[in-house]
Amino acid sequence: MLNLIVVEGHLGHTPELRYTAEKLAMCSNTLAVNHWRGRDKERETTWWDLLAFGKTAERLAEIPKGTHVVVEGNPEVVQKEGRDGKPKKYAKIIVRMIHSQPRDAQDAPQGTETPDDGGNIPF
Repeated sequence: MLNLIVVEGHLGHTPELRYTAEKLAMCSNTLAVNHWRGRDKERETTWWDLLAFGKTAERLAEIPKGTHVVVEGNPEVVQKEGRDGKPKKYAKIIVRMIHSQPRDAQDAPQGTETPDDGGNIPF
């Protein structure tokens, strides 16, 4: 069964690049996705947690906060305890591929794409 999602938005934080004990790169960030709802077209933002491994993680770590990106990956729902002590569900994407476009696309080189690491995920 294939479980794949493609989402377009802007990176919400400065990336956090870490390495596992096996020296595998791991990077986390967030993605803000704007959409408009209702009759008055009110803007809403959905936040996704991103997690990438290997070369994809190293690439994600190079992309600055606020950059427009398209992310392809596997969605997961994680249940954690919220601030109020009650269980909450959070959506996250295990990033397989990321495509970025610089803010000033006229003067900058074309966006880059990072291919799948070929199953280099530690689980």
